[in-house]
Amino acid sequence: MGQNETEIPEATYEMLMSATYRALCEHGYDDLTMRDIAAEFDKSRPLIHYHYESKEDLLGAVFEWMVDRYEAVMLEEVDQDGSPREMLEAFIDVALEGPADPEFDHWAFFTALLEFRSRAHRNERIRRAVVESYTYTIDLIREILETGIEAGEFREVDVDATAHFLFLATDAIRIRYIINDAETALLQGRTALDELVLASLYSD
Repeated sequence: MGQNETEIPEATYEMLMSATYRALCEHGYDDLTMRDIAAEFDKSRPLIHYHYESKEDLLGAVFEWMVDRYEAVMLEEVDQDGSPREMLEAFIDVALEGPADPEFDHWAFFTALLEFRSRAHRNERIRRAVVESYTYTIDLIREILETGIEAGEFREVDVDATAHFLFLATDAIRIRYIINDAETALLQGRTALDELVLASLYSD
């Protein structure tokens, strides 16, 4: 955390996170400069340096902001009032195709996320946020599975192993899409999940 990071006003923080995220999506992690960020930011460039000592400090904060934003979107999309089956289908839909919110650019988000994750082993702040996000998603899936089993909608399964598999499967499908830019990645991935996983999970 940068020396003055905790002093940043909430409104300025949101503006700066959004500006940095837009610049990151346009330029990519490696080519991104503080000048690029300042070009997206409505306030002065010195203000950025006042609150964040380096680009790495700022990007660490942005990654945490991204993760919080995605978790909020995911929770909103996976309707807690729906049936367990509806909730699981909603999780897979939003994980692979993004939320209904047109202002949330699903693939820009996950492309940026992939860039951050590739640096997690060298950046403790990013590593910690990656682990927290992973845990959040696994817990969400686990809760859906446990509720479905209790309701008789799902067969008895190893909840922990199934939750991890669903997370890893949806993640691998997204990565393949990003790297190959292949629409078939989504179709083939979803078909495999439906036929090989969900068909054996549902009790009817």
